[in-house]
Amino acid sequence: EDGRKLLRLLEENLPGSADFPKAKLMLADSYFFQSTSQYPEALVEYMSFLNYFPQHEKRDYALYRAALCHYAAIENAERDQAETRQALAAFQNLLKEAPGSPYAVDARAKVTQCWRRLAESELIVGIQYVHTYHFQGAETRLKGLLESYPDYADRARTYYYLGEAM
Repeated sequence: EDGRKLLRLLEENLPGSADFPKAKLMLADSYFFQSTSQYPEALVEYMSFLNYFPQHEKRDYALYRAALCHYAAIENAERDQAETRQALAAFQNLLKEAPGSPYAVDARAKVTQCWRRLAESELIVGIQYVHTYHFQGAETRLKGLLESYPDYADRARTYYYLGEAM
């Protein structure tokens, strides 16, 4: 907290300083790496850095950490997948803007994890529809899963429930 106060003072009083970008990132990192991580606060600070310094050399770092903030908030497959979609979009944005970044390898792996989570969520919804006798909805959901996620690992179970729905 004391460190954040000093960084805020620098932010408020010396916005033209050469240390201002570093202070903005340190402030965001202080939330991200806190023992009880405060990802929403960190996300706000990383986005603030990106708004202030759209061409900064550490842009890829801020994009990566912002994506990780979304990734950390991903719920299990039975819950709403809004954060998964946001994490996916953020990692894809990083890969588009900085394909040669040292964070690109991990971003690609996280993109794959996000796709898997989204596919798993679709499967769970489709199974729930089958169990509650909403066969048309289940069929639509499961066919969509097979089309949207052709590399999904649990295709056998998807086909089983699709057969049940049909």
